[in-house]
Amino acid sequence: MAPDLEALLPAVRECLSGLKSPSQLGHVELVLADNGPLMVLRHTAALPAGDREKLERFSQSHGLALYLAPQSEILEHISGEAPWYTSDGLRLMFSPRDFIQVNDGVNQLMVQTALAWLDIQPQDRVLDLFCGMGNFTLPLATRAANVVGVEGVPALVGERAGKCRAPISCTT
Repeated sequence: MAPDLEALLPAVRECLSGLKSPSQLGHVELVLADNGPLMVLRHTAALPAGDREKLERFSQSHGLALYLAPQSEILEHISGEAPWYTSDGLRLMFSPRDFIQVNDGVNQLMVQTALAWLDIQPQDRVLDLFCGMGNFTLPLATRAANVVGVEGVPALVGERAGKCRAPISCTT
């Protein structure tokens, strides 16, 4: 676990144990994005207003983004900046529900190794199958004439296509 997240565990435990409805809590996910930590709290019933307020104050005082997940397909952004990480100098926005590489150092090394091995030239055209949210695709797009990323999970590409933070054109 990342040291920044591990350091949050005692405070998270204290906050959650002080809620009025701890029996309605499911699990907690902590993610360390490049712009700071985020917490996803799964709960099985509506949280009392006081608990929501306490969680929001906690997130603000600890500098973490807070998401509540009352159902598996619902994710409510309560506070904090939307998460992002960088890949080859590009800012990639993601949802806490997305698959991302857990170890940032390993991820950066994978991307750099792939770019070196592929030795993409400005005239090259690239097809990236199962591209996810663009961890490899977007860095490739800064080097090649054309890159097509194919992904079967709509949530990974649909809403983010217009939100690329890269000097490239993104479409769906």
